[in-house]
Amino acid sequence: MLWVLPVALALMGCVQQGATDAEKHATLRAWVSCIRHAADQLDDGRSDPVSIAFGIEPVCAGLYGQFTEAIVASEKTEDAMSDLRKLYATQELPLITTVVLIRRANKTPPPIAEPVSNMRSAIED
Repeated sequence: MLWVLPVALALMGCVQQGATDAEKHATLRAWVSCIRHAADQLDDGRSDPVSIAFGIEPVCAGLYGQFTEAIVASEKTEDAMSDLRKLYATQELPLITTVVLIRRANKTPPPIAEPVSNMRSAIED
């Protein structure tokens, strides 16, 4: 029976440990930063936001994979990991679309054109 404790400790060392909360947050921040940068490059403000998200997805897919795996690694069974991967796979495009829409909403609107009467007085001066 003395062999049980060392074997149990050795097996515990072989079990994959999940990512820390700090690692999870770091991968999430990196992915969102990628989306924001890509949205600034790809979004013209007029195109369909979902179309923009489809364009952004492959650019940031590697970071989303890292984020997903950091979350999935804390699951105890392969079935739970598989289910969580499927869930996150269905959420990627809606999340990117949300970031695009939020960025659009936070942009300053273009200035309102001045009335013609004000423009005439500026030209005449």
